[in-house]
Amino acid sequence: MGTKKRGNGQGSVYKMKNGKWRAEWTIGYKMDGSRISKRKGGFSTKKDAMKFLESEKSQPSYESINIQEVYKIISADIEKLSKDKQRAYDIAYRRIRPIWFRDISDIRIPELQHIVDTAPGDFYPKRDIKALLRKIFRYAVANDWVQKDYASYIKLPKCPEPKKETYTDIDIAIMWKNYNLFSVDSVERVILGGALIMIYTGMRTGERLSAKKKDIHVNERYMACGIKTSAGKQRHIPIAKKILPIVSELLLKCTERLIPLSENQFYERYKETMCSIGVSSLTPGCCRHTFNTNMARAGIQPAIIQRASGHRSYQTTLGYTHIKIDDILSAVDKL
Repeated sequence: MGTKKRGNGQGSVYKMKNGKWRAEWTIGYKMDGSRISKRKGGFSTKKDAMKFLESEKSQPSYESINIQEVYKIISADIEKLSKDKQRAYDIAYRRIRPIWFRDISDIRIPELQHIVDTAPGDFYPKRDIKALLRKIFRYAVANDWVQKDYASYIKLPKCPEPKKETYTDIDIAIMWKNYNLFSVDSVERVILGGALIMIYTGMRTGERLSAKKKDIHVNERYMACGIKTSAGKQRHIPIAKKILPIVSELLLKCTERLIPLSENQFYERYKETMCSIGVSSLTPGCCRHTFNTNMARAGIQPAIIQRASGHRSYQTTLGYTHIKIDDILSAVDKL
């Protein structure tokens, strides 16, 4: 097999057993120092292979761009995210400081995995680091600065079981008091109204965000905006008597969606509002846990709780349980 070697980093061409010629050149190095090469064969003559190699080597090289430079480029997109997400990525970026000035083309999976494994914290901060690195590498791949998204191969620790925290009766009482104190047009009143609706209906966060004016049936006291089941039918979410005034007020003000805030707006203002009134710093999802817990405390039949909250895992069982909306309304009115 004939071979023509050139200077270091310039590549080489050689003849294969089938008589064709192949070009080979270095594009980077692994963590152990070994070369990463690229090859292209099928050339009829050595001259053709050399010509191709020269053209390939003459292409602009972006291999010198480092992690920090890519991060600065994608920062514009990160700034469009919620404040909580921005904070998470900012912390994650500080955790990858050891590779800030490394050429992105030189970084491989073992080094990225080490960054994540040695980072402080449990699953969630490590997940944020991986998410940030994936953003960086995906952008680099799109610009041909790296061959693949090596960050996608990072392994995370097992995600802990989420704690089903709930709001206390005192928390709920504080929400009611402050809901009535805030002005009708205030964002805080909308936030607290949304929270109380979830606490007394068991709505999922996605259901609250998607609830539209046309879905609300005040006279019949239900909302037809439940997440669709496998059977394609929407869950009827009961409206307890206590929250009828809240729902009615929101209906008067809304043009399409019941809660006139985007997902990011609601989440950002939710925590601020709860902290400002001295309520436990929980997530909106905890409102749903509070509903299920309080229904159980009130002695409501499990089948009714399952139907009211729309637990998917009990769908088959509920198919054999004949429960009317009146039964669920009677249950939620006990809260």
